[in-house]
Amino acid sequence: MTNLAASLISIVLTQSALLEISNVENTARYCGYTGLIFGGLSAAIGIRMAFRMKGGSALSKGQGR
Repeated sequence: MTNLAASLISIVLTQSALLEISNVENTARYCGYTGLIFGGLSAAIGIRMAFRMKGGSALSKGQGR
């Protein structure tokens, strides 16, 4: 799951770099939208991983509040 979250961030960075090189106008909006979407998905994956951890984690025992 960590690799999936990292690859989502890499997609946004690659898109941003390619659009900058290709001299396309107004790329900030597209990069911003995809950054929000893929960043949100990465955050959701991270939150899911934190709550699904097993063992001595404070989050899995409900003491993280």
